[in-house]
Amino acid sequence: MKVSINKKYTFVVSVALFATVLAFMGLVHWAVVGYYEQKVRLGDTQLTHILAMHITRNIRAEDEIIGMLADYPDLLDRPIEEQRFVLLKTARNHPHYELLSTVDMNGDQIARSWGDPGPRGDRAWFQNFVRTRRGAISDVYVSRSTGNDIVTITKGLYGANGNPEGLIMADIRTSDLKNLISSANSDPDCDVYLLDNSRHVIAAPLGKEVDDGDDLIAHAQSGKLFTTPDGRRAIGAYIGIDIPESNVHWSLVLVRDYDAALAPITGILQRTLTLGIIIALLAVFVLYYMNRRVTQGFLRAGQVIRLVGQGDYSQRFEYQGSDELGDIAKNLNHMTDLLARAKEKRQADAQKIQNMAYHDGLTGLPNRRHFMNTARRVLVEAYGKDRLAALFFINLDKFKEVNDTYGHAAGDELLIEVGRRLTEVAGRIEIVCRLGGDEFLMFLPGANELEVEKKAQAVIDELEQPFHLSGGDIVAFVSASIGIARYPEDAKTVDDLVQLADAAMYEAKQNGRGRYVVSHAGTDSK
Repeated sequence: MKVSINKKYTFVVSVALFATVLAFMGLVHWAVVGYYEQKVRLGDTQLTHILAMHITRNIRAEDEIIGMLADYPDLLDRPIEEQRFVLLKTARNHPHYELLSTVDMNGDQIARSWGDPGPRGDRAWFQNFVRTRRGAISDVYVSRSTGNDIVTITKGLYGANGNPEGLIMADIRTSDLKNLISSANSDPDCDVYLLDNSRHVIAAPLGKEVDDGDDLIAHAQSGKLFTTPDGRRAIGAYIGIDIPESNVHWSLVLVRDYDAALAPITGILQRTLTLGIIIALLAVFVLYYMNRRVTQGFLRAGQVIRLVGQGDYSQRFEYQGSDELGDIAKNLNHMTDLLARAKEKRQADAQKIQNMAYHDGLTGLPNRRHFMNTARRVLVEAYGKDRLAALFFINLDKFKEVNDTYGHAAGDELLIEVGRRLTEVAGRIEIVCRLGGDEFLMFLPGANELEVEKKAQAVIDELEQPFHLSGGDIVAFVSASIGIARYPEDAKTVDDLVQLADAAMYEAKQNGRGRYVVSHAGTDSK
């Protein structure tokens, strides 16, 4: 049993449309979720970098300020009141400083920004300085006197021999860092944690403190989904804050609620499902339209082929599509274009052959054959109408010298320019042709004696003007010897006029060149 092309096409397109709808829905779901997740991860990474940059800048600023105090000349040798003044002035300019003091190598405070000096030999920051002889930044700890979270920055004071003589210490409240982290925690779907060298939490979202900083960092570094203690799915971003010269190796961790982050695309996925249903409902209409389009396309293709076969190459098979029918349309139009171009080429070749048969190949002027036919036709039309005519036989003087001196290329260029000038002098009625070499003919229908002489002199004057050849690099000079025969006074055929004008031209050559001679054959015969 044969199955029509239309039914086959309908079945294939139905299956293709159904598969396309399903694939489209799945692809959109995968692409949108993947893209949005990548965008969220990238945004979180950028946020952690920005926060880390600000934290690093704060820590470096505090470290540099204490460093400038440590460079204060002979600070330990100055009176205690002067030391206390320097420390107090610095503390007042930086209100987040909880305490500034100078300490000797026994651990006793020498001067304080406020309060009474006391022993500090049991403090971890002092013992670290005694051990390493270098300043550092401590982990976060709780101040014994105020109960605030602080870090202690130490800078050594060294003598002329390079040995430490004491140090400057500064207790700095971490409130600025906590405020910075709190600004990031304003997003309800995002939690940001700052941990010190010992993985103890410096700052965390309110009510979401963690006990295991190592586990939090490990989840964030893995880049995979993990479950938070309260049962939410989350993704994390991690960046280390390392300032080796300051002994700072802190960690910044961002935890994002995965489901909340992807909530904005839920509407997109719902719209995708709706779109898929609409596409499925439109499938029947599309199939019907495609059926009609294919059938009409084949009918139109047959019509175009028939008309092209009858020689009408203007026919086009307009079909917008990349299927097999589109290939047929493209190839059929291409074939029609080839046939049309072949026809145009044949016509152009025929015209070219005709031009070659009647025109000079160098100058483009009519050749002898064309000239003689045209002149004969003019004389036939003028015969018995009492009309006059004249024929000029023009020969260039000194043309051989131009060829010998500048070469044949320059000679050809000069001949082309001569043809152009003669055509310009001749005007619309006169006929100009090149016989060959440096000889030209000009036929003047309906000219009287005075007009003939004026025209001859105009030709001589024009050709005596300099010729600028090879783009102006060569300037050549020639002249013209012209023989003139008149109709009907000297002869009544074109052939006879040419012979008489040729003889008159030679007479002009013998008389000195650069002149014209009128044949007197008609006068002599009378």
